[in-house]
Amino acid sequence: MVQSFDRESLKLFHTLLPSIPIGVLVKNSGRGISKKELLSFSQYASYVNPKITMVNQRLISRLHHHGFKTIIWTVKNKYEMKAIENFQLDGIVSDFPDYL
Repeated sequence: MVQSFDRESLKLFHTLLPSIPIGVLVKNSGRGISKKELLSFSQYASYVNPKITMVNQRLISRLHHHGFKTIIWTVKNKYEMKAIENFQLDGIVSDFPDYL
Protein backbone atom coordinates (compact mmCIF):
# COMPACT_ATOMS: atom_id res chain seq x y z
CA MET A 1 0.00 0.00 0.00
CA VAL A 2 1.02 3.57 -0.69
CA GLN A 3 -0.37 6.22 1.64
CA SER A 4 0.01 9.97 1.76
CA PHE A 5 -1.66 13.24 2.65
CA ASP A 6 -1.10 14.46 -0.92
CA ARG A 7 -4.28 13.51 -2.73
CA GLU A 8 -3.16 14.63 -6.17
CA SER A 9 -0.03 12.46 -5.92
CA LEU A 10 -2.17 9.51 -4.83
CA LYS A 11 -4.48 9.99 -7.82
CA LEU A 12 -1.50 10.06 -10.18
CA PHE A 13 0.06 7.01 -8.53
CA HIS A 14 -3.21 5.11 -8.86
CA THR A 15 -3.34 5.99 -12.57
CA LEU A 16 0.20 4.68 -13.07
CA LEU A 17 -0.05 1.57 -10.86
CA PRO A 18 -3.73 0.77 -10.25
CA SER A 19 -3.02 -2.66 -8.73
CA ILE A 20 -1.29 -1.17 -5.67
CA PRO A 21 -3.73 -0.20 -2.89
CA ILE A 22 -3.92 3.49 -2.00
CA GLY A 23 -4.48 4.92 1.48
CA VAL A 24 -5.48 8.51 2.10
CA LEU A 25 -4.01 9.87 5.35
CA VAL A 26 -6.42 12.23 7.10
CA LYS A 27 -5.59 14.70 9.90
CA ASN A 28 -8.07 16.05 12.41
CA SER A 29 -9.18 19.31 10.84
CA GLY A 30 -12.12 19.81 13.17
CA ARG A 31 -14.62 19.34 10.34
CA GLY A 32 -14.34 15.58 9.87
CA ILE A 33 -14.49 13.84 6.51
CA SER A 34 -17.27 15.00 4.22
CA LYS A 35 -19.41 12.79 2.02
CA LYS A 36 -17.97 14.66 -0.96
CA GLU A 37 -14.43 13.75 0.15
CA LEU A 38 -15.41 10.09 0.60
CA LEU A 39 -16.88 10.01 -2.90
CA SER A 40 -13.68 11.54 -4.27
CA PHE A 41 -11.48 9.08 -2.36
CA SER A 42 -13.47 6.15 -3.72
CA GLN A 43 -12.22 6.97 -7.23
CA TYR A 44 -8.63 6.03 -6.35
CA ALA A 45 -8.28 4.77 -2.77
CA SER A 46 -9.28 1.62 -0.92
CA TYR A 47 -8.12 2.87 2.50
CA VAL A 48 -8.95 6.01 4.45
CA ASN A 49 -6.49 6.27 7.34
CA PRO A 50 -7.43 8.81 10.01
CA LYS A 51 -5.29 10.16 12.82
CA ILE A 52 -6.09 8.66 16.23
CA THR A 53 -7.35 12.03 17.52
CA MET A 54 -10.34 11.95 15.15
CA VAL A 55 -11.27 8.29 15.52
CA ASN A 56 -14.47 7.04 17.07
CA GLN A 57 -16.67 4.04 16.35
CA ARG A 58 -19.06 6.17 14.29
CA LEU A 59 -16.28 7.26 11.92
CA ILE A 60 -14.93 3.72 11.53
CA SER A 61 -18.42 2.39 10.80
CA ARG A 62 -19.00 5.20 8.30
CA LEU A 63 -15.75 4.46 6.47
CA HIS A 64 -16.54 0.75 6.31
CA HIS A 65 -20.09 1.54 5.14
CA HIS A 66 -18.56 3.44 2.21
CA GLY A 67 -16.40 0.42 1.35
CA PHE A 68 -13.08 1.62 2.74
CA LYS A 69 -10.64 -0.24 4.93
CA THR A 70 -9.09 1.86 7.66
CA ILE A 71 -5.77 1.94 9.47
CA ILE A 72 -5.43 4.49 12.25
CA TRP A 73 -2.23 6.30 13.12
CA THR A 74 -0.28 6.78 15.41
CA VAL A 75 -1.22 5.03 18.66
CA LYS A 76 1.37 6.22 21.17
CA ASN A 77 0.22 5.00 24.56
CA LYS A 78 -1.76 2.35 26.43
CA TYR A 79 -4.70 4.71 26.99
CA GLU A 80 -5.17 5.20 23.25
CA MET A 81 -4.81 1.47 22.62
CA LYS A 82 -7.46 0.73 25.25
CA ALA A 83 -9.82 3.33 23.76
CA ILE A 84 -9.79 1.66 20.34
CA GLU A 85 -9.59 -2.00 21.32
CA ASN A 86 -13.21 -2.76 20.37
CA PHE A 87 -13.24 -0.85 17.10
CA GLN A 88 -13.39 -2.90 13.91
CA LEU A 89 -10.09 -1.62 12.53
CA ASP A 90 -8.18 -3.02 9.58
CA GLY A 91 -4.86 -1.97 11.06
CA ILE A 92 -3.03 0.18 13.59
CA VAL A 93 0.16 2.20 13.23
CA SER A 94 1.99 2.41 16.56
CA ASP A 95 5.42 3.13 17.93
CA PHE A 96 4.63 0.61 20.67
CA PRO A 97 3.11 -2.61 19.23
CA ASP A 98 3.67 -4.33 22.57
CA TYR A 99 0.72 -2.30 23.92
CA LEU A 100 -1.65 -4.54 21.94
